[in-house]
Amino acid sequence: MSHYPKIAYICLEFGINDDIKTYAGGLGILAGDTIKTAADLNLPFVGISLLYKNGYFKQIVDEEGNQTTLDDTWDWRSILLPVIDEMEVTVGDITLKISVLKAIIEGQNGSVPLYYINLDHPENPPEYRAISDRLYPQDQEVKRLQQIVIGYSSLQVYRRVVGEDPEIIHINESHAAYSILHLLQSMSKKEVRERFVFTTHTPVTAGHEKHLIEDVRHILGDDLDLLDSDLTSDGVLNLSEISIFYSKYTNAVSKKHKEVTEEMFPGAPVASITNGVHPQSWISHNFQELFDKHLPDWRSDPAHLRKALVIPDNEISGAHGKSKDELHYYIDKRCGIKLDNTKLTIGFARRSAYYKRNDLIFTDYERLNAIGEKFGMIQLVFAGKAHPNDKVGQSYIKKIIEYSKMECDFLNVVYIPDYGMEVSKLLVAGVDVWLNTPIVPMEASGTSGMKAAMNGVPSFSTIDGWWKEGSFEHLTGWNIGNGCEGSDCSEHDIEDLYSKLENVLLPTFHDNPSQWLNIQKHAIALNGSYFNTKRMMEEYLNTAYLRGGKFDAAE
Repeated sequence: MSHYPKIAYICLEFGINDDIKTYAGGLGILAGDTIKTAADLNLPFVGISLLYKNGYFKQIVDEEGNQTTLDDTWDWRSILLPVIDEMEVTVGDITLKISVLKAIIEGQNGSVPLYYINLDHPENPPEYRAISDRLYPQDQEVKRLQQIVIGYSSLQVYRRVVGEDPEIIHINESHAAYSILHLLQSMSKKEVRERFVFTTHTPVTAGHEKHLIEDVRHILGDDLDLLDSDLTSDGVLNLSEISIFYSKYTNAVSKKHKEVTEEMFPGAPVASITNGVHPQSWISHNFQELFDKHLPDWRSDPAHLRKALVIPDNEISGAHGKSKDELHYYIDKRCGIKLDNTKLTIGFARRSAYYKRNDLIFTDYERLNAIGEKFGMIQLVFAGKAHPNDKVGQSYIKKIIEYSKMECDFLNVVYIPDYGMEVSKLLVAGVDVWLNTPIVPMEASGTSGMKAAMNGVPSFSTIDGWWKEGSFEHLTGWNIGNGCEGSDCSEHDIEDLYSKLENVLLPTFHDNPSQWLNIQKHAIALNGSYFNTKRMMEEYLNTAYLRGGKFDAAE
């Protein structure tokens, strides 16, 4: 372990498990899978985030499909370990009092600490105490303060608990970009650049955080003058631009996302490290037992999953059947809906948002119903929250609830509310097909299909994000569309979706079980063996953490 640099990994959210309510979605789940893998590899890795006493939000969906939100309170005092009862941190011209708690992330070969910074101290101003109330608050001033404070305080906490500065500071998304400003107080631009690594997850220009200098000057004061003048000349701080400029290595999270990022930031040196998922966290116990029997080294090296092709068909079918039974039992218990284990079950679970087109499959309901009639039934299981301010995303949930209530003999639609990690684990293992319909190229990577693949569940997806790399059509799953980009492609995409569902997926599932099993096994062998966080972490180690100097995009 000693030959690896000491790494501080800073992210606004971490998804460790459902008991620790410090995540909202994909970014947090990825951060959680990353830190679990660091523990598996026994790396000198430290995670740093903020404490949110009310989580993200607890989703309530009424009979009409309207989403409301409640505080998602959790027993953080008993789950997290106290580390520092009180310390002062300097944030620009302001001094704040914080406490620090931690979760210990246990891995196969070691453990990694994840530190949570609590701003709810009686001597702090109310707006700063509110930082530790909720993840991604609707109050934009508090949200901006969260990003300033995590940037400034994270390295001060690292020094206190570790006793020295980290050698590598990995900013996972630009929320923590102000850590660069903090370090510029004591280091030259060159020295700062030797330490920072930046991973961007946002393929949409509007999604990159921007702060008006006039909105942060009263907090940061003269510290803003430490930034290169080119980054402040228009009166706006683009946190991604700052992160790219001061990092020795910047990466997108898929090869397609690299192309998109280079278009958004012309001339920026951008690499690509495609995301992965932590196998032990997402493979069902049924498949874990199966892999332990036939592929005993898969836990230490998921690349061994490529040998899944040797597992007998009946054992793959048996493991999947048990996972499907467990999902259907949960749906019956939670939603009061019984599903048929002999019918094709399609899963769709992710944040409800415009570009994800959560309701695309219902575009022509009558045609979908006719396809279902032809094969006896199609079962569709949906889950996913919409941001409290996202009215379009909320409208998708409402539509899906409406479809679930329509009396129909050939479509059975289920919506599972308050989607979390445990439900996700049931879904990615228990459905037969994983549906993904983002508008290309708006999916930076996506990881839910990777989780499904490890459980022998093929993807049915538009050609975006990781799927552009993982798709071997008719072998690991099926493509929707031909890579057409933009919202104008919806008509083409839905035609391809219906055509393949009727003429390829359903006939194969019902009439050619051996071919279906072959696809399941290849999903594990080709996708599961590669799209995992061990491979991902090794790429970060070899190309980002251990590499000196600025990444050369020409290399």
